[in-house]
Amino acid sequence: MHIRLHAWSIVLLAALGSVPPTDARRPERTTEDSWGVRLLGTRVETLSKVNMGMPARDGSLRTRHVTTRRLSGAAIELHADLETAAKLDAQAPDFAPELDTALQWLQRMRPPGQPRARIILTLVDTRHRTTWRRSHPVARATIVDVLVAVPDAPTPLSVGVGKALSTALHEMRHALSARGGGARRPSRRDDEYQASLVESCYLVSTMRTGDTLRLTPRERAGMHEYFVSAQSRNAAHDAVRDLVRASGTPIVRWYDGTARAGLERACANALPTLPATQADTAVPHAAGSRQGRTGARHRSRAPRSPPPPLGRPGA
Repeated sequence: MHIRLHAWSIVLLAALGSVPPTDARRPERTTEDSWGVRLLGTRVETLSKVNMGMPARDGSLRTRHVTTRRLSGAAIELHADLETAAKLDAQAPDFAPELDTALQWLQRMRPPGQPRARIILTLVDTRHRTTWRRSHPVARATIVDVLVAVPDAPTPLSVGVGKALSTALHEMRHALSARGGGARRPSRRDDEYQASLVESCYLVSTMRTGDTLRLTPRERAGMHEYFVSAQSRNAAHDAVRDLVRASGTPIVRWYDGTARAGLERACANALPTLPATQADTAVPHAAGSRQGRTGARHRSRAPRSPPPPLGRPGA
């Protein structure tokens, strides 16, 4: 079974240069979030473990449907716990670009000849640990059913939704590879590298006015790490390292045309069948951050004065 680990970063207020104070009453999250997907005969099974350092939930998780997007051969269903769903209903226009872009990526990821691809994404808060195992038949569709925790304010909800969608696309890449089988199936390392690029390049494609993308490769695996998670960690490290080389900087701001062009070329060359990563630069975001398993994405509101001249900014 393919397993990956992820740790959320502390939310940074990039515009203010400050870090929110830690609430001593909240227990620390001592275990990283993880997701896995495997093909079991005629079914695809997905496993999500989030907020593992937090208290258990009182009672069962109650969720409801928020929205569904469909495109030829692809669909994304968004669900959430009741509190998060109310926030999503109120802010639906803000995260619509992330959702629509993810749907385009999903459509293009599906290999010719394979059945429909469908993501079922459930969003929850960060206060309770949850283990989420789901299984779906593969006869009529490849279904990846994952659960992701979205951070609380001040992180914009659209940032959390985009991060969760990148997680789902990562898992879908593995599921589609598993279905390919035979000589077309990549090695475990190459499959993880490609899935990490899908995740990172999707985040590139959703950059907006005011965004700053911080590409921070994870540390490579230690000598005694479990070999499956070690391969995941090392491939994710290599994917982000290559994107840093392509951009020429680990910090890419929305107005840095040179760095963004380098990222777009790298993503297009590595993922030729996926949508171009030309980002939308018309919609600003509130301050916030995005932490991926493959790197960190920090956002801040763009200044209302004209942007600085194009060029590679310093750290």
